[in-house]
Amino acid sequence: METENRKTVRGGNKKRILFLSNHFIGLYAYRRELIRELAAAGHEIWLSLPAHERNRYFEELGCRIVETPVSAHGKNPIRDIKLICTYRKLFREIDPDIILSYTIKPNIYGAMASHALGYRQVCNITGTGGTFLKNDLLAIFLRFLYRRSVRHADLVFFQNSGDRDYFVRHRMVCGNDALLPGSGVNAEENFFSEMPDDREIRFIFAGRLIPLKGIDLYLESARRIRRRHPDTRFLVIGAPERKKYQKKIKRYEKEGWIEYLGYREPAGECIRQCHCAVLPSLGGEGVPNVLLEASAIGRACIASRINGSADVVEDGVTGFLFEPGNTEALIGTIEAIIGEKHIPAANTTPESYMVQKYFHDMVEAGCDAVVMEVSSQGLMLHRTQGFVFDFGIFTNIEPDHIGPNEHKDFDDYLHCKSMLLKQCKVGIVNRDDEHFERIIDGHTCELETYGFSEKADLRAEDAKLVGRKGYLGISYHVKGLLDFPVEIDIPGKFSIYNSLTAIAICRHFKVSEENIIKALKVAKVKGRIEMIKVSDEFTLMIDYAHNAMALESLLGTLKEYNPHRLVCLFGCGGNRSRDRRFQMGEVSSKLADLTIVTSDNPRNEEPQAILDDIVTGVQKADGEYVTIIDRAEAIRYAIENAKEGDVIVLAGKGHEDYQEIKGQKHHMDERELVADVVKDGRFIK
Repeated sequence: METENRKTVRGGNKKRILFLSNHFIGLYAYRRELIRELAAAGHEIWLSLPAHERNRYFEELGCRIVETPVSAHGKNPIRDIKLICTYRKLFREIDPDIILSYTIKPNIYGAMASHALGYRQVCNITGTGGTFLKNDLLAIFLRFLYRRSVRHADLVFFQNSGDRDYFVRHRMVCGNDALLPGSGVNAEENFFSEMPDDREIRFIFAGRLIPLKGIDLYLESARRIRRRHPDTRFLVIGAPERKKYQKKIKRYEKEGWIEYLGYREPAGECIRQCHCAVLPSLGGEGVPNVLLEASAIGRACIASRINGSADVVEDGVTGFLFEPGNTEALIGTIEAIIGEKHIPAANTTPESYMVQKYFHDMVEAGCDAVVMEVSSQGLMLHRTQGFVFDFGIFTNIEPDHIGPNEHKDFDDYLHCKSMLLKQCKVGIVNRDDEHFERIIDGHTCELETYGFSEKADLRAEDAKLVGRKGYLGISYHVKGLLDFPVEIDIPGKFSIYNSLTAIAICRHFKVSEENIIKALKVAKVKGRIEMIKVSDEFTLMIDYAHNAMALESLLGTLKEYNPHRLVCLFGCGGNRSRDRRFQMGEVSSKLADLTIVTSDNPRNEEPQAILDDIVTGVQKADGEYVTIIDRAEAIRYAIENAKEGDVIVLAGKGHEDYQEIKGQKHHMDERELVADVVKDGRFIK
């Protein structure tokens, strides 16, 4: 095909921009903010899209509309050739500086026309649809068309790495590709809000009502779950594109399984009234906007494990992923949301009667396993009396929790904590702990051990630090009862110990080595070396380390990664042993390059008095320090004064989202405090 060169040259910064789309909805739902901003900036905006009654929306923004017949699903080659000719004619008449295209036909046929005429085009692969899910003749032909077209575009954006890899592998692009992770969402429309607090749990499906989106799975799941859990509701938003679904939706609504709300754009207000967004798509997604919107609003998400969806949902953290097309898996995942009940407790181990009640509620909700933390005080005060645990895990022990309101001395602390091994069937114990022999003294359970020791039943060998820009982790090889390699996205020797306990338990539950390896690679624990992305130039994390032993372990671990500076921000709780303050201050001063002393949970003490005690400990070493009593201001100081290569630790609060002052808990989440600083942007990027 002969290439023609454009003649028109426009000066200045104002450009003539042409959008190619196959439908009004695609531009309105995902591009309206972009188009509005470009028009407001004075650029001349042209839109090529099929006729639609709402096209006037863009006309009111000052855009010029060229109604172009594009059949999104049609396979008529004559119509497609006509579309190429239409695009060529359109390009000559408009003479755009740049062409932006979305979806298959505008991308392919627009790129063919723009390449022939010498115009610049940027293609956005917003998802592959269902075309490439089968390696049939249509998929082969479509790959041929992409190779003949978009590989000549100036730039091809992909919304997820899976689609990008597919195009690269099949030579449909040639180095002109880039990753643009999703279309984004309007944060003013999709703002965070608290979960509805009523007992009725509501799920929502928002999207095109077509088989590819998994609407059949959602409807069947709604029908079966509503029978078992009548206090749930299942909402549907979207436009049926086939008569079959118009009838099916009406039938399911009439029978009381779902509530159909019609087409809603934007969908944020509807999502806000629900607890969980569900997208059981079979594949072909880019980065689904409904999941981004639900996440921005603060709702849990359930999605199939496919390209795009898996980029949004962190399995087990922000939602759940299930195998695509599996109705039983979707039902089980939804019921996990229904059965998940967060129970706030004033103590690590609640009172015995409350523990019994919680266990009863768990059984009623269908739970078949429970994991609980049993504190030394809980054992001392008989809060778990009468229970025999199948497995008891003893991690380590150091002098802590000693004081007027806790244990009288270390011997008492050790005695109480080791009572666990007389109350379980299998005891899993850290073989490396220096008090190991005293810990197991008098145990009545079957004993298993873990650690680095050659005597351990499960042992870690060949441990290595894994450090890359913006990433800290560790790897090792587990030997003994099992034999396979492990890599964890959480740095530190203690991460190895923690992972060994998880491996030990998984072995008893017959979890495969493959699944153990996969799970450990992505395991995250809120408030335990929780990485918070702030900058590519330094690393920031939140950790619960609230005593000298934990802080020393944490800082010692991080120093092994050779940061430019190790910055430690922490405080100490009020109405607790003063020794802890002196000890933590000294540890931080010895190991950190800069200590930022601030407030934690002052409780009924004066915050300044606590800070003074910490500083006494800090001054026992020669580390640099500052004191900033307000924790929010202290965090801001740490970030805004960060240097390239720094590692910053916000210690002490961890998973807590409150600050306790004078008997009252005030909302304070360090993640939100960090986000506020990031929003201002006064630090190195």
